[in-house]
Amino acid sequence: TVATTTQGGATNEVQRVGVDGNAFSLGGTFTLTFDGQTTGNIAWNASAATVEAALVALSNIGSGDVAVTKVDDTISLQKWQITFQGALAGANQAQTTIDITNITGGIGFPPSAIQTTVTQGSTNSEVQTVTASNTTGGTFTLSFGGQTTANLDWDATNSEVDTALENLSTIDQVTVTGSADGPFTITFTGSHANLKIA
Repeated sequence: TVATTTQGGATNEVQRVGVDGNAFSLGGTFTLTFDGQTTGNIAWNASAATVEAALVALSNIGSGDVAVTKVDDTISLQKWQITFQGALAGANQAQTTIDITNITGGIGFPPSAIQTTVTQGSTNSEVQTVTASNTTGGTFTLSFGGQTTANLDWDATNSEVDTALENLSTIDQVTVTGSADGPFTITFTGSHANLKIA
């Protein structure tokens, strides 16, 4: 059997920022800080487009590098979701923080800031596992990208499997680990690193 244990490709970081008025009406303004740079004042109930524009105005966030959606919009709870993309895609990003010093609302129960990472950005090289169960003889082959390896003995070593795969013109580099007769763990590197493998 062949199974994908780690899907290759990029995961874009998703963060949430906002303010919780603890059941009291909110007012005033806030600012956002990303990687040392701070936006101008933003209205407490700003639209997603307004928050996105404020972030894009920072010199360390380019046009198209973030997408903002509003996930909560009430008189006592405002929350925005920031997805990093474009030049900031597929990487761990600094946490965006919110300054609610100028937010009003609540008597004896001051508003609280919301700033959290929902999904950490990363890139992953695909990892697949090849397992042959209850084998005591014979040969097997592996196929990738329309090409098939030469026959491999049932008790092939990880080095032999590695060499057989790299002899295919559709693969330039993999790392194979495992013991004789498997299971074998195949990590796609080289030109296939950090890509989703079909």
